[in-house]
Amino acid sequence: YYNSTKGKTYVARAASVFGTVYGTIENVHAKDITITTYEYAAGLVCYLAASGEIKDSSVTNLTLTYNDPDDVNAESFIGGVVGRMNESRVTHCYSQHIDIKVDETKSTYGIGGIVGYAVNSVIDTAYSEGKIVSRAQKVGGIVGHYYCTNASVACMKNMWAKVDVICYTDVAGALVG
Repeated sequence: YYNSTKGKTYVARAASVFGTVYGTIENVHAKDITITTYEYAAGLVCYLAASGEIKDSSVTNLTLTYNDPDDVNAESFIGGVVGRMNESRVTHCYSQHIDIKVDETKSTYGIGGIVGYAVNSVIDTAYSEGKIVSRAQKVGGIVGHYYCTNASVACMKNMWAKVDVICYTDVAGALVG
């Protein structure tokens, strides 16, 4: 499946091609996406729920701008492919030509080239290319924040990033924030 959103701009609290996914997404390639948001945001999936999986998929030419509104106490989960994932899997996925800009946030859980925030999840064979500029913390070329309470199910392997990570606070990394 190929999805081009060229010429369309999504402005929403949570924005991506898919909102919440409880199953499997396979061989989906999204291209030419522009998003302005203030909470969950990603090129492909905002939230990948437990036992969900994204495989053999990609995001190309993503421009994502996060603006934290003064009157909203938003939690930000921002990723090139997935905003937040919980006990799920991302395999053989990539993001290319991403441009993510994040203003200061009240509560940042993670900003990453592939996944913003991952809990007890598997990320296997992933790469990201582009640029992330952030005034928030927990920023990584692949994963912004990786939280693991169960090492028997969680792992990250076969990853590389060519992402310019420019972070004006702390907790930033080339692969993981």
